[in-house]
Amino acid sequence: KAWRQAFPGPLLLLLFYGTLAMISSSFVPEYAYYSLWKSMEIVVVVLVVAAMLTYPMQIEQARVAYLWFVGINVFLVLVFSAEALAMPERAFHPSRGYFGVQMMGVVPVVQENALAFMGAVVAFAALCSTFRAQTWVRRSASMAVCAVAMLVLVLAQSRTSFVAFALAIFVYLIFDRRYGLLAAMAIVLFVGATSASLLEVSSQYLLRGQDAELVTPLSGRTQGWQG
Repeated sequence: KAWRQAFPGPLLLLLFYGTLAMISSSFVPEYAYYSLWKSMEIVVVVLVVAAMLTYPMQIEQARVAYLWFVGINVFLVLVFSAEALAMPERAFHPSRGYFGVQMMGVVPVVQENALAFMGAVVAFAALCSTFRAQTWVRRSASMAVCAVAMLVLVLAQSRTSFVAFALAIFVYLIFDRRYGLLAAMAIVLFVGATSASLLEVSSQYLLRGQDAELVTPLSGRTQGWQG
C-alpha cells in the first residue's frame, strides 16, 4: 500500500523517464555529465515527492514547507536587489540582450538563470498572495515584493523563467476562476502581438542578442536529437 501511495502512475512514469535519461547519458558523446546531472535532478525530485506521499500530511504542514521555500527566495531576491543598488559594477555585466546588461547575484555568487528563477518564484508567490490578502497592508507589501521580483526577473534576462512565469499566471487564473483577469491578460497579449513597436521590443528581449535562426531550434539543443 505504501508503494502504491508513493508511486502513482504519472510519478512512476516520470521516475522511469529520469532513470532512462541517466542511462542514456552514457551514450552521449558530448555533455555527458551535464545530461547525467539534469537526469539525476528529475530522479531526486521524484523520490522526494514519493517519500512525502507515504506520510499522512496535514495541509498546514505542507503550507509550512511552502512558506519556508518562498521565504528563503524572498530573502535572497531582496538581498540581491540591495547588492545591485550598492554594487552595480559587480551585479551587472555587459550582455548582448535588450538592456545591454544582465543582473547576477554578488554575495553569494548566483548566475543569471538561477537569479531569474528566484525572481519568477517570488513574483508568482507574491502575486498569489496579493489576490488572497485580507488587509490593505498585506496586499501592499505583496505588491511591492512582486514588483521587485519582476524587476529582477526582467533584468536577469532568462527566457525560460520569464515564459514559465507567464504560463504559471495563466494556469493560476484558470484554476482560481478569475476569468475577468484572464480575459484582460488575453487582450493585452493580443494588443502586444498586433502592435509593431511592442512586438519588436518583445522579440529583441526574448532573442537576447542571438540570431532568430539560433533561437528557433532551442539555441541548438535539438542538435543532440538528430539521427
